[in-house]
Amino acid sequence: MKKTGLILLFLFIVIFLLFQWASDSADGPGMHDGLIYSTSLIDETGIPTPDTIRVMTWNIAYAHGMGSDGVGYVPKSRSEYEERIQNMASLIRESNADIVLIQEIDFHASRSHKMNQLQLLSMLTDLKYAAEAVSWDAGYVPFPYWPPAHQFGRTKSGGAVLSRYPIRENEVILHPKPDQNPWYYNAFYLFRYSQIVTVLAGDRPFRVINNHLEAYNIENREQQALALAAIAENDTGSDAPIIVIGGDMNTVPVQASRLSDFDDDYDDDYRGDRTMTILNRMPGFREIVADSLYILSEEEFHTFPSVNPNRRLDYLFISDSLNVIDYKFITTGDLSDHLPVVATLVWKP
Repeated sequence: MKKTGLILLFLFIVIFLLFQWASDSADGPGMHDGLIYSTSLIDETGIPTPDTIRVMTWNIAYAHGMGSDGVGYVPKSRSEYEERIQNMASLIRESNADIVLIQEIDFHASRSHKMNQLQLLSMLTDLKYAAEAVSWDAGYVPFPYWPPAHQFGRTKSGGAVLSRYPIRENEVILHPKPDQNPWYYNAFYLFRYSQIVTVLAGDRPFRVINNHLEAYNIENREQQALALAAIAENDTGSDAPIIVIGGDMNTVPVQASRLSDFDDDYDDDYRGDRTMTILNRMPGFREIVADSLYILSEEEFHTFPSVNPNRRLDYLFISDSLNVIDYKFITTGDLSDHLPVVATLVWKP
């Protein structure tokens, strides 16, 4: 009996240690300092102050493309990932973006062959400054559940900002995970985040906020939107005002004609979701696409899925201190499962 008890205790300890090793070890909810990279070899703090700035948001789905979230997921070879990162870098270069808000980028993940995708994109795009937001850091992610050979395994992933201009500060807010999820599910589940990055563009410092909001729980997503709106509302008296709030908000516009029954995912249902209502009311900010334009030609602004897109999930809100010169929703094929959005902005006189 005593021997049986010792064996059970040993097995419990082994299982506990394996669980601790495999589960998400990212910092808990709250604000944390994120890493800042620079591949620049010269001091660029004295560069001229730009009159315009071009900003992109893109959920790159860690360069996997369609099926990256486990639905029909099939692993890709290292050479496939390398080619896709090269193609993404070419698209970013051709867009002439000065700032890129990136979601779902891998820093050291088994599923993408332990490539640091942020460092690669920084080098390949000549956007020499980069800020990292780790929101998923797990020893082993057992997803998709079957077959085991397709499971994500070691995962270090999150968001990032690429910049043509020096980055002074990188603060990462990890939002609480949904309370409705079982504790053992949340142990492996990623954090959603808001990444606040301070950029030095000549004598004009400013901040951008890169976001990836909750995808599956409406109540949790609304709480994240409220937290984001509070940040915008309290942005007063800073030497680096917030000028752009963007990213993958994981919800459709208030005016969207379809809220459920999507061909690619029948589980997605945005009925009753107040996320965009909350974000549209952020004081001092507006979305780059006017409501009247969206209603006239909804399909032009769809960003998901990248092949045959049928809804918009990705947005750029800009400060009232800026005007929009132009914007573009870029067709990419299946480089990612989202399409990038880019806008040229100019400071008001």
